Amino acid sequence: MFRPGATDADADAEATVTQVEPVLAFQWPSGRIVPGLERLTAQSLRLDGYLVAPKTDTFSFRAVARHVDVTIFIDDVLVFDTALGLSTAVPLLRGTAYLLRVEARSELAETHEASLEVLWSSPTLREARVPKYFLHDKATSIAFSPFAVDVA
Repeated sequence: MFRPGATDADADAEATVTQVEPVLAFQWPSGRIVPGLERLTAQSLRLDGYLVAPKTDTFSFRAVARHVDVTIFIDDVLVFDTALGLSTAVPLLRGTAYLLRVEARSELAETHEASLEVLWSSPTLREARVPKYFLHDKATSIAFSPFAVDVA
């Protein structure tokens, strides 16, 4: 569960839309990241939430994106950037919640289809979309939960 916001790079004031998203996969047939903000020539999306590692391992993150530049941070450390061609693996501990931030930027010179999907992998985990089970909008303990979660 992530909370995205979108902004107009050309507007004097920042326009923001907030909602909760259950997965890190999006398709925008018109290229407009935020419906209803058609007047914008450039849009950006920022997804903030928490990721809980399913096991202790070194994870790599990657975005499959079309017509958007994507940046991924784990605990405010840059781990992936399409514009820079950067991809860095990061060690994660099982049951620990890490702050995950995904930023996407789109220039809308003309209408075009855009998409974004965040993938992860490790030496023992085949590359796949990050399952929603490991995504959370908060890093708080749940009363009486049988699963222990630590916040990094």
